[in-house]
Amino acid sequence: MSARPSLNLGLIGSSVSRSLSPFIHQAFFDCTGIAGSYRLFDVAESQLASRLAVMTKGPQAMDGINVTLPHKVAVFDFLESCSPQARAAGAVNTVVFNKEKLEGHNTDIVGLRASLEQSLSPSALKGTAIIGTGGAARAAVIALAEMGATNFQIFGRSKERAEGFITSLEQSIALSQLSLPQLSFGAFAVDAEEEFSAAVEHCQIVINATSIGHLDNEVPPWLEPLFMALPKGVFVQDLVYAKNSEPTVCCRLAQKYQLENTDGKAMLVHQARFAFALFAGQLPPYEVGLNALLAACAKANS
Repeated sequence: MSARPSLNLGLIGSSVSRSLSPFIHQAFFDCTGIAGSYRLFDVAESQLASRLAVMTKGPQAMDGINVTLPHKVAVFDFLESCSPQARAAGAVNTVVFNKEKLEGHNTDIVGLRASLEQSLSPSALKGTAIIGTGGAARAAVIALAEMGATNFQIFGRSKERAEGFITSLEQSIALSQLSLPQLSFGAFAVDAEEEFSAAVEHCQIVINATSIGHLDNEVPPWLEPLFMALPKGVFVQDLVYAKNSEPTVCCRLAQKYQLENTDGKAMLVHQARFAFALFAGQLPPYEVGLNALLAACAKANS
C-alpha cells in the first residue's frame, strides 16, 4: 500500500504574513498523522488570476487553499463548482483543487455558527446588526439565517454600499436555492449617527465583519457612537481575533459599555477545522486547534 501524498495547502490574501493559521493546520497534521504543509501567499487583487493558474497544475500545484481579504468574492469567478452555502453567500473562503478543477466552499459559515452556538441561545437571534459589506459579512448573514435569524441591519461605508450588498446577497441566495427563512434587511451608513439608535433598537447581536483592529488599533470616529447606541444585553461578536492579551478594538469598546463579547478565535479555529476536513477527509478536534492558536499567540508576544 503506497503512502498518501503530502498535502500542499495554504492561505491567499493581502498582508497575510502575520496569520497564525499555519500553526493551527500544523497541529491538525500532527494529530491526524497526515503529512502536509501550510504556507502563506500574499496575493494582490491584480495577481489573483495568475496565482490561481500557477496553483492549479505543475510543480507548484496545491491541494487546497483558504482565502481571505480581499479575495473572498473575486475568487468566485474562477470556480468550476461550489457548495450551496458558498453560492448563497456569494463568497468563498476555502478552495479544493480537484484534478485542476476548483471547488469553492465557505467554512466561515459553519465556523461562525459553531462559535455562536458556544455563546448564544437561539432566542438571542431576533435582531442582528452587521458591520461590513465584504465576504465575511456575507458569510455572517447566511450563518445567522441558518440559525434562525431573520432581521438584519447592515452598516456600510455608505448607505448605497449597504444597499448594494443587500441586493447582491438576495440575488445570491435566490440562485443558491438554499432553504432559508424569509429575511428582511435595513441599510445604513456607518457615519449616520442620527440613525444609530433606531437602527439597533431591537438588535441582540452585533457582528464586526470588517478588518477594524486586524492590523492596528485605530478606532474609526463613527465606531464608538455606534456602540454607545447599542441596547444593554447585546452580544458583540468580533470576527477579528486578538494575538495578545489585549482585547480587539471592538471587544474593548464592548467591555467599556458592559456588553458581552468575544473575538474571532473560536470562529477561526472552527472554520479551519472544517476546511481541513475538506482538504484531508478528517475533522480534527476543536481543542487541538485552539491550543495551537493560543500557543502561537503566546509565542508571538514572548
